[in-house]
Amino acid sequence: MDLEKLGFTDKGYNETIIIAETINGYYAMPLGVILKDDELWCKIYKTSRLYKYIINNEVKKLSLCITTDPILFYKTVFHREVEYTNIGEGWPCIKNCNACIPVGLEETRDEKEYLEAILKPLKTIITTRYPRVYHRGEAALIEILVHYTKLPYLPENEKRKLVKYIEALSYGLKKSTWDKEILEALDEINKWIRKLSLLDQ
Repeated sequence: MDLEKLGFTDKGYNETIIIAETINGYYAMPLGVILKDDELWCKIYKTSRLYKYIINNEVKKLSLCITTDPILFYKTVFHREVEYTNIGEGWPCIKNCNACIPVGLEETRDEKEYLEAILKPLKTIITTRYPRVYHRGEAALIEILVHYTKLPYLPENEKRKLVKYIEALSYGLKKSTWDKEILEALDEINKWIRKLSLLDQ
């Protein structure tokens, strides 16, 4: 399986959405993974529901969804309703993603704040026929969401530096799109940052 054809690299985090089929139904969240040989390495933080599902042996199947749609990332971060489907041999997937990679949980190592996990890709299922063009606004929202999810785990001084960066990204995002759904998502992110008292009122 050539994951590099899908854009995976060992030079940084590759942003995906992981879907877990659990005994309680489906659960999805953004997950950055690093390609190492033919495996994908990631950190699953102990505050996440996915961590609890894994340590309690409640996960039946795992898949990685590949998408450039920032609204799918937004919905999984803020626990909005997403549409799930089964593909291949019953693997969980989010509707409207570009590709889905069923994975096996090969190995885990318990660290102080997270579980280091190795995921073994089993196959690649392409769910859309044509690739989408690159949109600056969509990419900016995905990057903002990724950084937003890091805030709870950082010391106070690093949080404030990251918030300043998010503010700069937000400014650029507002200049590059007038998509109502994207701008509403941005407003909600900034609302939650204000609740952390990290953003100017």
